[in-house]
Amino acid sequence: MSGETTDAAAGGDTPEEIMEATYRALCEHGYADLTMRDIADESDKSTAALHYHYDTKEELLLSFLDHLYDAFTEKYAETEGENAVERLVGFVDDILYQSDPEEAEQFH
Repeated sequence: MSGETTDAAAGGDTPEEIMEATYRALCEHGYADLTMRDIADESDKSTAALHYHYDTKEELLLSFLDHLYDAFTEKYAETEGENAVERLVGFVDDILYQSDPEEAEQFH
């Protein structure tokens, strides 16, 4: 098995739920101490269910990075501004002033 499956028997939003649980587990445990069990504990999934979708922790984390990249590019694909400088300023403002300080403190 390689990568995410879209099999209906696996659940409707399972890949998204796993990505959200992975984020929470990473915030709590950091990368070095993260286990598939930690991710399963953050979701309503078993470790067997995680392994149904991802063969290894590394595969799951690569998928998580793809998920973050997709979310980032979707959010900033149409940054407002007349030119590159205005778009860059808008991007930096969003990063610096719109982030959740409590969430940032939780991430290891």
